[in-house]
Amino acid sequence: MTETVKGFRDYTGEEAEKRTEVKKVIEAAFEQYGFEPAETPIIEYEQFVRGENKEDEAVSDIFKLQDKGKRELALRYEFTFQLKRLMKNKKLPYKRYQIGEVFRDEPVSSNRLRQFIQCDVDVVGSTVKDEAEILALSSEIFNKLGIEPIILINNRALLNEILDDNKIKESDRLQVLREIDKYDKIGESQVKINLKKNWCRESS
Repeated sequence: MTETVKGFRDYTGEEAEKRTEVKKVIEAAFEQYGFEPAETPIIEYEQFVRGENKEDEAVSDIFKLQDKGKRELALRYEFTFQLKRLMKNKKLPYKRYQIGEVFRDEPVSSNRLRQFIQCDVDVVGSTVKDEAEILALSSEIFNKLGIEPIILINNRALLNEILDDNKIKESDRLQVLREIDKYDKIGESQVKINLKKNWCRESS
């Protein structure tokens, strides 16, 4: 049996070359803006991977492993939780980027695989200037790749005002925000159904 496992695939020839060139463009832009590269293990302790986000849908989709020493391990599903370790004892602001494979044991679709590349760029201890710089950096990368970007900005203060207006309990807010975060994955109509069913008050 030589076929790939469902949700995984090979990249060869022209397709692999294109992926390499795209990565070069992104890395060059990151380094031009003063971000340093980082590499982290693909395998971590399961407890560290889960962290404090045990209710997060993505965390529930981690690939779990066990080594010969019976240690409970998992494949990384993103880079953010590993940033907690990287930033220790670093002088702020700490600017790092990382590009690499992440893994999620979730349903497969035509545009969603179980192994895919994630690209992270972060400033720990950021100022408004740093946030604006990341927007400029993102726009520059897309333009270099010949893609006209549309950049969406998340405003937590505005979201909190909307939650206040809809009388959402403090204890429910994190889950409501997680539901909103599924917008790109399940679509606007399904997000609205889920919110109305579980949290939003009925209009009188």
